Amino acid sequence: MKYITIILILGLLLLAGCIEQPIEDSDTLVNQHCKEGDTVYMCGEYVKIVNDLPGAGSKFISKDKIIECPVVAPDMMSSKCKNLLLSDICDEKPIC
Repeated sequence: MKYITIILILGLLLLAGCIEQPIEDSDTLVNQHCKEGDTVYMCGEYVKIVNDLPGAGSKFISKDKIIECPVVAPDMMSSKCKNLLLSDICDEKPIC
């Protein structure tokens, strides 16, 4: 039971965007998402990618990392996702 609890907690941390992923080339990733039909916005130092699949969530890309923010209730979000998703730093007009 103890191991199941640990696995569930790690899964929730991953889903809540607490785990950041390093990236190599953000421009290539943005172009790829535009070609796939996702919506892309500028958000301060980040590029926000909103997946075209319902419920898939958003990704915020900077020069050195990706922060994934799944669709969850605000009280279940990481502080980074909450700050990025609930702020008004994103341009209204999408890049693509």
